[in-house]
Amino acid sequence: MNNFIEGTQIITIIVISFGIIGNFLSVIVLKNKVMRSSVSIYLLALTLWDTVLLICALFIGPLMRFENLRVIFFKIFYPPALVAQTATIWITVGLTCERYFAVCFPLKAQFFISMKKSFWCVILISLFSIFYNVPRWLEEIPMSINNSEHTFVNHSDSTIGFHKFYYSYAYIVIMFFIPLLVLSSMNYMLIRELKNSQLYVLNDTNKSLISSKSRRIRSDNNVTRMIVVVVSIFIFCQFPALIYNIKFGIQPANDISWEIISEIRNFLVILNSAVNFILYCAFGQKFRRTFVHVIIPCNENENVVNRRSLTNNVTNTMLR
Repeated sequence: MNNFIEGTQIITIIVISFGIIGNFLSVIVLKNKVMRSSVSIYLLALTLWDTVLLICALFIGPLMRFENLRVIFFKIFYPPALVAQTATIWITVGLTCERYFAVCFPLKAQFFISMKKSFWCVILISLFSIFYNVPRWLEEIPMSINNSEHTFVNHSDSTIGFHKFYYSYAYIVIMFFIPLLVLSSMNYMLIRELKNSQLYVLNDTNKSLISSKSRRIRSDNNVTRMIVVVVSIFIFCQFPALIYNIKFGIQPANDISWEIISEIRNFLVILNSAVNFILYCAFGQKFRRTFVHVIIPCNENENVVNRRSLTNNVTNTMLR
């Protein structure tokens, strides 16, 4: 078991390191004026909170092996990690709702979607995440038991009812049941609409009439496809945590199998916060083009020069 935990911690450090670098690059791309949209605001906020989660996870995960710093790391970094986790969950929900209205109700989308509304939605989600996790800052510092690798938090009888409600029922409902239910249902409807719009584009292409509407649909489909993939990975990574927390909300278990599941669910949550840059590059055409333009501007300048040179050559040939 110790070898498994140590191996997981090494992999976790690698994932966190690459995740922070990827998120840094994502912020640079998403802040570019070319990427300005209601979707990019959600993605930028998601990236920032993911980075907070990764940094905190580094200190409350692999670096917790330092016994003399364990209590300090836990007290400083555990509450912000939970704030970041709450924010990433509900920002993902907000992002999915934005795409749902844009794709499924395009005529009414203008009433629900704008950069200003996305900005305030992100602000409200962030404030909610902070206030919801205020009790995490007020809870007792975990006390290590010499003959055990587990940590325990002692609560007085007067607060046991609140802790049962907050740490079990409210946590499962707010952090898992509602978000996963909303995300699963909306993601399914987005996939269905995505297939229908692809059929429309194919029929339009077969008629050799690639209209402006088809081009707009293709552009929207690229964004929607990227969001669908991001949400699907999110659901996959969060589901083990749901199972684990339901189990411990009903009856805590200390057998080795649940310790392994605990390590896996923590790793998947970290992985989910670390892979979005790869998903943006793989499935977001606009993000990929902007990334090349911003990070490797020399190539873009060469392409512009080549295009201008080609245009001049063609023009000169026509004049002759």
